[in-house]
Formats: sequence, C-alpha cells, structure tokens
Amino acid sequence: MKKIADLSPAERQLLMQFNFTGGPLEDIEAAIPALTAFGLAAMAWARLETHLEALLIHLNKRKFSKELFDEDHPVSFSRKLRLLRRWFRHKALAEYGPEIDKLANQMKTLSERRNEYLHALLSAYDPKTDEIILRSLYYAGDEKFHIRRHTLDTKKLASFAAAATNTNKALGTITSALFTPDAIEALQKT
Repeated sequence: MKKIADLSPAERQLLMQFNFTGGPLEDIEAAIPALTAFGLAAMAWARLETHLEALLIHLNKRKFSKELFDEDHPVSFSRKLRLLRRWFRHKALAEYGPEIDKLANQMKTLSERRNEYLHALLSAYDPKTDEIILRSLYYAGDEKFHIRRHTLDTKKLASFAAAATNTNKALGTITSALFTPDAIEALQKT
C-alpha cells in the first residue's frame, strides 16, 4: 500500500479514472442489460440474506438455549454465519449441522462476490461486448488505499443470482422443517 503522496503519475491517472458523474448511471437506456443484471443479483442476494435473518430470529431465543442465545443479535453477515453455525450445534438441530456448515460456506463465498459486485462503482458498460467495468477504492488507513478494477459481464451477474437462488432453496429445505410447532417443541425440550 502506498500513501497518496507517493503515487506515480500513472497511479494518479488510475485514481482519476473513477467516474463519479456520467457513465452508465447517466446513460440508462444503453445500460439496461447491465442494470437489470445488477438488480437480479441484488434481489437474489436480498432474498437469501432475509431468509437467513428470519431463521436466526426464529432460533436465537433464550428459551431455546441460554448458552447459545446471542443477546446482541448480529448485523454483519460474518457474525450472522457464526451464530447460525453455533445454533446448529444445539442437540435438537445437530442433524442439520453438516448441511448448515456447507450452506454457510457457500453463503460466505457468495457474500464476498456480492461485496465485489455491489460495493463498487459502475464505471463503464459496453452493450456491444456486454463488458461491465467496476472500480472500487478502499481506504486502509495512514493515507493508504487500494484501487481495484474488476471486469465482468451480465452472465456472471446472472450466475451469481442463480447461485444465491440455489443456496436459498437448499436453506429452504431446512427452514421448512424448523418453522413448525414440532421443531419448536423439540428446541424447548432440550
């Protein structure tokens, strides 16, 4: 990492390539395929994360386990995954533990891709080649930062949405078994 003052002329030029105005967000007609793909990716992710949140709200109750209960319900996605894994060590839920571990790993990978795609600036879109250019800038402290340029296409965003949808469906097989009176009774007994 370099300090801003230590940038070469080429690095300064790279920094200036961030288009904070103009670009695809101001030429919506030309960018409709890219914007549609981003919308699909964002909504598929939102459904998965909301599904996870509903499961955690359902499980994270003191009456089910004083040891596992987290009074400070997580906001960050990484903390949600830690709490999810912890709850599936509960005696009444242990049979689902291996599948939850697998799904939590998938969700962690998807979360990293989501951050890459949705926490970046949409710098350019070429409708002829379907090339999307994202740029991100991360401050690392002490006047140091990272600049990243990422290239993808609408198919990659659709693939991300499909992966989030498939993970959501797999999570649904578990939640459909747990959002029942019998499952609640089993949690309360142990």
